Amino acid sequence: MSDLRQRCIYLARARFVLGLSLFVLPGLLSRVWVGRGGSTPAAKHHMRAAAIREMALGAGASIALGEREHGADWLSMLAVVDAGDAVNGVISRHLPKRLKLISVLAAASATGHMLLARQIADTTGARNAASAPMPTDG
Repeated sequence: MSDLRQRCIYLARARFVLGLSLFVLPGLLSRVWVGRGGSTPAAKHHMRAAAIREMALGAGASIALGEREHGADWLSMLAVVDAGDAVNGVISRHLPKRLKLISVLAAASATGHMLLARQIADTTGARNAASAPMPTDG
């Protein structure tokens, strides 16, 4: 397995662990992100919803990358989700500064995931081209 693919699998697994942490400790992590309002039942509910999304995307990407099928697609989905989070942070008004910072981090994560998706797609394409049958004159 290539170093790039292995690093992407670790990244996807880290995403799953983030989701698991959000699900198990929604109040604590919500307070870190939102501040004092993070202890409310609504904030905890929102964190658990985000946690399920992170776990599903992280697990899906990890499995796809490990099986060498559609890994680039899953990394692209992670990029789209992070870009959506970044845009949400930009268009939302009256957010605490820490949420604006998280939006910047989400934009950086979206960019990184898209670049990784492209690299994985390039390596997969090269492997598929190498295993394709040679055309014959005929």
